[in-house]
Amino acid sequence: MTKKERFEKIIDYFSKNHPIAETELHYKNPYQLLVAVILSAQCTDKRVNMVTPALFKAFPKPEVMAEASSDEVFQYIRSISYPNNKAKHLVGMAHMLIHDFKGIVPSEINDLQKCLVLVAKQQM
Repeated sequence: MTKKERFEKIIDYFSKNHPIAETELHYKNPYQLLVAVILSAQCTDKRVNMVTPALFKAFPKPEVMAEASSDEVFQYIRSISYPNNKAKHLVGMAHMLIHDFKGIVPSEINDLQKCLVLVAKQQM
């Protein structure tokens, strides 16, 4: 079986058995989803959903999070795995959204990947 045939078989299976791919993360807009996805790395969606309501209340927009320190964000996400790094990543991501994308989460996958990769590199 070729790679292409294998790929088509996998796509066919998921199209029939799981036609609607949904996340268990709770969010109301693209910014909240991006934050939740960053937090979900090496962590359960259940834990992320426990933390995000207070986080989203404190930092409802990227502009607000960009003004915060990573220590302030850390206080809300300390029960998440790797909270120090994720707090830095979240603040960096908010800065990038403000400066490079006018405060809007990019809808193009290449821009979104660029955003996440650059934030990760800034934190190294």
